[in-house]
Amino acid sequence: MSALRALIFFVAYVAMMVATFGDADALLSRWRLQLFLFVPLAIIAIAVLGHARVLPRLPESIGWYVALLALTIADFSTIVIASPWLAFVTPALMLAVGLTLLHVKPRIGDLYQGQTMPGFTAFLALTALISLSITPLKDLAAVGVSHPAIDRIPWPMTNLAAAAVLAILFILVTGIRQRSMQPNPAKAWLVPGIVVFIVAAAAHHSKAMVDYARYALLAGHLLLFIGVTYLLGHLLPSRASDHMA
Repeated sequence: MSALRALIFFVAYVAMMVATFGDADALLSRWRLQLFLFVPLAIIAIAVLGHARVLPRLPESIGWYVALLALTIADFSTIVIASPWLAFVTPALMLAVGLTLLHVKPRIGDLYQGQTMPGFTAFLALTALISLSITPLKDLAAVGVSHPAIDRIPWPMTNLAAAAVLAILFILVTGIRQRSMQPNPAKAWLVPGIVVFIVAAAAHHSKAMVDYARYALLAGHLLLFIGVTYLLGHLLPSRASDHMA
């Protein structure tokens, strides 16, 4: 059963990466190599999940894997089914994977070596990651949910604002700000990812730097994705003392 849980989570994790790394897909399309996108992403997933020891620590509740399997199948269905409503499958899959990571068991050996959860860094990282991974306002507009005031604002700004709102909601609803975390290299990935994201976003305003900015955004996207995986996969269960701090 543990092997089946690991397989379902791994497939869902890779499917989520393929669905959210549209920037990588766009770059590979220049050489018509989109079909090979899953290969490097699967290798990265194996390395990150293996180093973080996520798969042996997955939660045992079958509900997580029913949801992950259903959303993964729905995500694959977008290949043959064209519907604007299916655009919401990817955010749902992201959320399911993130919540599953929040429920993994603590790592054995450093259970009591809790560190402070970097709240502001996590907010910036989640905002940047969400803005690079999904386009919630465009998806809503595709199904007829929009507002003229929003349409008048440049899309990158509205997408970043929407990502910030979603990041705040995720942090508040899950209560991760009140949880300490086990030692892990999350900040070593998140901080460079945030810096690269900011620099690349600024470089997009220069026509001479647009191509370089796209590569930089992809690099920042990958740094943030890996860092968030480490972060969510190493948070300790909430304690009363954490809420009082």
